[in-house]
Amino acid sequence: MRTIFNKHKYLRVIKFNTDKSSRITYHLSETFKAPFIINPDHVFIANGYRTVLITDKAAETINPLNFQSKYNVNDFQTAIESKIIHDTFASITKSPFDLVTLLLIVNILIGVALAYLILKGQGAI
Repeated sequence: MRTIFNKHKYLRVIKFNTDKSSRITYHLSETFKAPFIINPDHVFIANGYRTVLITDKAAETINPLNFQSKYNVNDFQTAIESKIIHDTFASITKSPFDLVTLLLIVNILIGVALAYLILKGQGAI
């Protein structure tokens, strides 16, 4: 029976599945015959239990302390920023007649109408 006083007798196995689920099991160390290879460098202590991580695809334990990524952090950040900038500017759609263009055309027409009325009032036309 597992109690807080005999955690050292148990091995905690966390199994990660391909469907992103996980299952935690506890095994008595003396009688446990592991169906996978336990690398002593991959055993760590969690909540007082000796713990190993496995997957349903691998036959050996996973090293939880191996944080070396095969992908450079700067390249990853640049790729994310480039994607954000591309998505931002790609989502902007410019119609041929927006508000500024419409106001410019109206302003030109009013200017031409005023010039015509001024010239007509002076008798030049």
